[in-house]
Amino acid sequence: MAAKIQQKTTTVSTPKQTGNKYYRLILMMVPLLLYAQTIGFKFVYHDDDTILLLGSKVLANFNLHDLFFTDAWLRVKAIELYRPWQSFTYAIDYAIGGPNPWIYHLHNLLGFCLGIQLLYVFLLKLNLPARHAFWLSLIYSVHFLLAHTVCWIPARGDIYLAIFSLGSMICWMSFCESGKWLQLGLAIILYLLALLAKESAAPLPVLFVLLYFIYKKPNTGISKPVMAIGLIPMALVLGIYLWMRGESVVAQQGFISVGALVYNLPVVPEEVFKFFVPFYFSVLPAFNPVLTFGGIILIVIIGAAAFAMRGKINKKLFITGVLIFGTSLLAALFYKPIFVGFAYDYLDHRMFFPAIGLLLIVYTLARPHFEKVKVPYAPAALAVVMAVFAFINAQNYKDKYAYYDNAIKNNPKSGLAWVNYGGLLYADGRYDEAIDKYNHIVALYPDTPDFGMRLADAYLSKKDTTGWANRCREVINRTPGYIPAYFKVAGYYNLRNFTDSLVQVLGALIQHDSTNAVAYFERGSAYFAKAHLLPQAVADYQKSIALNPAVPQPYFQLGNVYVALADYQNAYLNFKKYVELKPADGVGYFYRGQALFRLNRKDEGCKDLQTAAEMGIVRAAEIRAQICR
Repeated sequence: MAAKIQQKTTTVSTPKQTGNKYYRLILMMVPLLLYAQTIGFKFVYHDDDTILLLGSKVLANFNLHDLFFTDAWLRVKAIELYRPWQSFTYAIDYAIGGPNPWIYHLHNLLGFCLGIQLLYVFLLKLNLPARHAFWLSLIYSVHFLLAHTVCWIPARGDIYLAIFSLGSMICWMSFCESGKWLQLGLAIILYLLALLAKESAAPLPVLFVLLYFIYKKPNTGISKPVMAIGLIPMALVLGIYLWMRGESVVAQQGFISVGALVYNLPVVPEEVFKFFVPFYFSVLPAFNPVLTFGGIILIVIIGAAAFAMRGKINKKLFITGVLIFGTSLLAALFYKPIFVGFAYDYLDHRMFFPAIGLLLIVYTLARPHFEKVKVPYAPAALAVVMAVFAFINAQNYKDKYAYYDNAIKNNPKSGLAWVNYGGLLYADGRYDEAIDKYNHIVALYPDTPDFGMRLADAYLSKKDTTGWANRCREVINRTPGYIPAYFKVAGYYNLRNFTDSLVQVLGALIQHDSTNAVAYFERGSAYFAKAHLLPQAVADYQKSIALNPAVPQPYFQLGNVYVALADYQNAYLNFKKYVELKPADGVGYFYRGQALFRLNRKDEGCKDLQTAAEMGIVRAAEIRAQICR
């Protein structure tokens, strides 16, 4: 009888062992196949171009200082984000593939797959049956919301945030069970790496403490004092990290606040809604009352279901899900950059780690029903449906135009989407389409003169100078103090030789900025074109020199005015000053030499002409041959 029981036990366990051997392989292959398309994707020109194209020189010459003491854009205190591990991985990618997008997409994909593997291990650590952990990890690997994380290259920080956070939690829980200090050391190292991946890792020690109390079994594992001692190195790591961060990024003033938390609260219900509903896939989302209300309804339903099933569900697992979702999302809720509202309100790629909490919550509620199902048709069908949505949604990241088409479609008030789209079209020579996008951004933000000037430049590039000037005038009318617009209009009048209009617009500019040396110089040049306005030209050039005496060109022009006025002594003095400021320009010696001849200082004049001739001024050699005998 005992033999029969033993034989039966062996027969039942063998298939499980065989099945478990392939769980990890399936969890690797499914997301790899689903997102293999991303390897052929291009840059979308939203932060990826800033980091990987404009920052290519830094990546090509990467060193430890650049690793730890530059911000997320590989610059020193340009923005408020600090991602040294992300920068490090970009440098590795650059060493392999240079500025080619495929290597960065491949890295994101492999990192995502690693994150799924660690999720599976973490779920096993939470004492889930292997079959359940597998199906949950598989569904998560094809979840439509996570397409943002895989496909957007700058989501690299969130991928490694999940990898290192999961790894750190696994090691921490092992330490709490066994008391092995090696596990604690690994947890501390992984916590540091999670911080270096993204700031959102800061609250992890709080989650560690809560996990200790949730899963601590009586008379087993480490004691509370030992647990507290284990947290001390993490506090030191956090302090060092905060110092390094302070040395590398701009001050947090205005970015981190309670007001930001209040503003960002709709993120919670909207992310809950998107976790369950495969719509509103937006690369640059804005708060949407439909999503907010829908998410609130779902949260109420989840809460009601948990209360109704309180005697049947695993409360520890449910609380763990709530804690992971809440603590990992908390740091982002306190953060409000200056472009919020103008660009987007939040980004969905941040959900890779927090949404694990939602996964646990849903599983806890579904588990009583899930355990009754012997053949997993439902989770398999759910995985297939999600994979289809994920595959389709990923197409929004295939190139810059697909990206901004999605952004404008789902967030038509995103100024960033319109202006970036217009800039990309402009750079590709598609000026009419760029003008259309710029017209939208000007209509959305009529009091932002930079957008009006971009519109004007698009007209100029298609050689429509009239349209260019009209757009500049519109900017001036809306924002009279915006100086660049005056120079644009002045350039138009100068091109058309409309001297009176040129003088008028430069005069208006000077009224708004009486210390603008360039404005006086340009108006002086306009006066110089009219013989009867030479005295006004002298006055403007002198004013330009007084405002900025280190600039050589006004001296040269003033010298020419004095030549026209037959005042050769002042002409000589100004050409002399020009030569002092710009000794490498042979033209200065050429004109100063001629002024010296007019002053009957022939020897000095011949010497200057000789110098000009030696510096390549052909006309100087011809004149010297005639008069220096």
